[in-house]
Amino acid sequence: AVQLYDEYLEPYSYDEIIGVAGAERAFEEYLHGYDGSKKYFLDEEGNVIGVENGTEYVNGYSVKLTLDSEMQKVAEESLDRELLPRILKDNPLGQSAQQTPMGIIREVK
Repeated sequence: AVQLYDEYLEPYSYDEIIGVAGAERAFEEYLHGYDGSKKYFLDEEGNVIGVENGTEYVNGYSVKLTLDSEMQKVAEESLDRELLPRILKDNPLGQSAQQTPMGIIREVK
């Protein structure tokens, strides 16, 4: 789907990598740094003959997400109990569950 306009994306240039969903979007203002700039002066042949420092770049912060070990154990057991039998039953390629590509998305509130 083509996204023509989103107010959230407005301050970014087209080639920036940004968080658009989940934790990355929630923490985007902290994760995103700021570009720096320099001005280069060239001679007629394109050789750099001078540099004017502009602004320094600023790295964004890092975020480390964790999951309570008991919650992770419950989630893994639930997936093994509910999802693995379906994968093994419906797998047309005869791959094991570990070889079968899959993704699970869950929103927790």
